Amino acid sequence: MADRKRLGDMLVEAGLIDNIQLQAALANQKQWGMRLGAALLELKFISEKDLASFLEKQLDIECITIMSRELSSDLTDAIEPEIAKKYVIFPLEVDEREIVIATSNPLDLQMLDDLQFRLGRSIKPQLALESEIKRAIRFYYDNIRDEETVPEILQPPVVDKIKMNVEDEADMSGAAKSATTKITTKNVMEALLTVLEKKGILQRAEVFNEIKKKL
Repeated sequence: MADRKRLGDMLVEAGLIDNIQLQAALANQKQWGMRLGAALLELKFISEKDLASFLEKQLDIECITIMSRELSSDLTDAIEPEIAKKYVIFPLEVDEREIVIATSNPLDLQMLDDLQFRLGRSIKPQLALESEIKRAIRFYYDNIRDEETVPEILQPPVVDKIKMNVEDEADMSGAAKSATTKITTKNVMEALLTVLEKKGILQRAEVFNEIKKKL
């Protein structure tokens, strides 16, 4: 627990929490077996973004955004879902010697030691918001597909509607008119289905079956 207490002391020294709040969070941590950072967030003593910003400055690292990355679906094979959920981590890069993980507390040396022992590889932490990590776990491990969990990189682009009057439309060339009509909802959904199918996330037939059920 020494590394977690050190994080708490650092937050007190920075004026982000006071000693009474730290002691309350440590008591909550001990009672429920949770991480100190999670206890501070649950008690609303500090915001998730303020905590991440503090760690960015202290460790001179960047807080990454997991769901904006194009991740391979086989990354989750490196870490079992039970381990990912227990430590609230997510694999970002994997090779034979090292696993790069997203974690909300890169200072948690006990966690890093436990992971290195259990996984048999060197562990390199990258800072990420805990909510972002949980979102990735729901999407890649639990196969939950909704607006909250689908990665930005897989979401259909927002297509701005082109407003034009009759005279402007009449002045447009045939090629220009064609370009404005090519991007349709049908085309966007078709492209999205193709990407998801290639990544092995879903099968096109499953989507059509779900649509038929709702008709």
